Amino acid sequence: MHFFRALAAWPAAGLLILLPLARGLEVDVTRIPDNPDWVVTNGAVLSVAQIKGRTALEVAQGPGKKLGAGGDRLVYLRNAELANGEIEFDVLGSAQVAQESFVGVAFRLDSAPGRYDAVYLRPFNFRASDAASRAHSVQYVSLPDWPWDRLRKGSPGVYEHPVPAELDGDGWVHVRIVIRRPRVEIYLGWATEPSLVVTELSGRSSGRVGLFAVGSQPAYFANLRITARP
Repeated sequence: MHFFRALAAWPAAGLLILLPLARGLEVDVTRIPDNPDWVVTNGAVLSVAQIKGRTALEVAQGPGKKLGAGGDRLVYLRNAELANGEIEFDVLGSAQVAQESFVGVAFRLDSAPGRYDAVYLRPFNFRASDAASRAHSVQYVSLPDWPWDRLRKGSPGVYEHPVPAELDGDGWVHVRIVIRRPRVEIYLGWATEPSLVVTELSGRSSGRVGLFAVGSQPAYFANLRITARP
């Protein structure tokens, strides 16, 4: 079932809140480009790609790159909000160029630019030669008040962690994010234990969900599933 088609069945009265469902809603990512139900920010360029055995949505950096708050590339569903639930997807970034591949999802996204929480990966750090870099492989942020640098300085090791050793920064990574406000758990690969657990930092109790990509390297997304919970 397409996520946006499922939403269309509900009355259109402002933002629609996802109801608790026994099954998650599968998003056909190949239908996202040129679909008016999805909003693209910061000049991101969308296309469908066949890569490393998957049919995926490619999110590439377009000519309108903007730095700073509101400058991240987001692709989000316009008319839905998620409070508690799970976001599950496969993502492919790149380990080949340092500081040029940041891939993940945004949630608690509101209408003002640069206001959302996000969980993202730094694939170039997965197998870095130094432990300090490896410890910066998965990150939680809450913008605009809690960017990565403020969190790293004020609470080192709390909002970013290493990833399981078997994960390849140039390979597909399965991600499952469990949101039960105020707790967020991030599971990587098919691990039964989370790689990172944090307490949310924003006052936002719900918001839109979007794909997150930063850097010159394209990001690829597949098998996106969103499940609302009470």
